[in-house]
Amino acid sequence: SDRAASNVFMITLKGEQLTVEKIDQGKIGSPSSLTFYDETVFGIEKMGVFSVSLKGLEVKTSLIQASDLGAVKGLRSYLGNLYFLQSGSSAVFKSSALTDGEYSKPLPWLKEERDLSQAVSFSIAGSIYVLESNGRIFKFEAGKMAEFTVTGFDDAFSSTSAIYTDSLSSYL
Repeated sequence: SDRAASNVFMITLKGEQLTVEKIDQGKIGSPSSLTFYDETVFGIEKMGVFSVSLKGLEVKTSLIQASDLGAVKGLRSYLGNLYFLQSGSSAVFKSSALTDGEYSKPLPWLKEERDLSQAVSFSIAGSIYVLESNGRIFKFEAGKMAEFTVTGFDDAFSSTSAIYTDSLSSYL
């Protein structure tokens, strides 16, 4: 995505051929967060969650209404379900995939209280990892806090902004 100009592009690499296609901005607005699963890109914009099929660039808007989400800091997908990190709260929400590309209303995923108000990013690889601005990382499994320790760093992080992993990676 090109945030300065509010553009979203699909870039395809087949062999030596690179193809760039611009997704119709009139249908998706200016997304604040993007994720993908299988052959679909999902995003959040002011009206809610949209999807773009990478086959034919078909856009579906209002999969989930903005009023059902609140302020969202991040969007991730895992096994076809969508997960949301709410800004300034203690909430991770899950929206389950239904039939025909539809999604359930987001429901709280955490099963215990946890202050995530300082969270800046999150990522999913079976477990959900939540990163705070001070570098602290929380790991959750099945909605509950799991034991997790970061080792190998002599100095603490002074400021962090993103965390990434996926189900195919052994790295965080």
